[in-house]
Amino acid sequence: MKNIYILILITFISSSTLAKASISLSRFETGYNDSPEALIFPSGKLFKTHRSTHSSFIISHPKGNLLIDTGLGLKIDEQFEDFIWWLKPFFGFTKEVTIQESLSKHHRSIDSIFLTHLHWDHASGITDFPQAIVFTTKTEREYALETNDSHGPGYLRNQYDSKSIKWKDLELRSIKYGPFEQSLDIFSDGSLIAVPLPGHTPGSLGYILTLRSGRQLFFVGDVIWSVKQLNNLEHKFAIAKCLVDDDPEQLLETIKKIALFKNQRPELQIIPAHDYKHIKSLIPLFPKFIDI
Repeated sequence: MKNIYILILITFISSSTLAKASISLSRFETGYNDSPEALIFPSGKLFKTHRSTHSSFIISHPKGNLLIDTGLGLKIDEQFEDFIWWLKPFFGFTKEVTIQESLSKHHRSIDSIFLTHLHWDHASGITDFPQAIVFTTKTEREYALETNDSHGPGYLRNQYDSKSIKWKDLELRSIKYGPFEQSLDIFSDGSLIAVPLPGHTPGSLGYILTLRSGRQLFFVGDVIWSVKQLNNLEHKFAIAKCLVDDDPEQLLETIKKIALFKNQRPELQIIPAHDYKHIKSLIPLFPKFIDI
């Protein structure tokens, strides 16, 4: 019996090591928008340009290839027609590569999509991957499907109201992870942990990825638009905050938790979805990957 327990323990350790050794990360830049840094966060400089990238991140995992968010999809021009007309100039974008084209060129496919939230520049490509399972919280999905003008300009129903989408709700558990009261170990191997990040949208999620070396990256979606906001615990620029953040007070509490988590783990790398210069310095463009 003792030998059986030892065999089980060795198998478990070997499986965990194999999983972490097989995980790699890359990114796509599907589009961008340039604006003064002062229009991103209050302490930003008026004459310094901030490039807001529309990123998607691809993780190669033993259980499949997954995306964190989709950036701008194949049908973004058509989808954007439904955007509130008078706000279109403020949320304009320049398109770059499409994920589907890049993946096809390198003979890769996507098995699942994990969304930080369902705003238009994160959910645009959902229907580009009809075979993928799409993960979000029930709170976020239902809020997005009920969306109206009172929810702000972030949601475009035409991106996610197809009956063919393979939704799966992520149900967080009452397991504390750092300063977060709930979490979910998605693959049960410690490689990808989901935590709640409410405030920007009701059901926003963050994802903490652990690579082979122990290096951790925390994908925080749109809680902040620049990593610099953590320095002074800053909201977005006032007008932007009013337009796109569902509950600014709750969001500030979320920002504080992220800053606390960063203080607890100085090596933790925070990844805001739109901070181009910061992301570029940490994660290579597809088809290059990092796994250390």
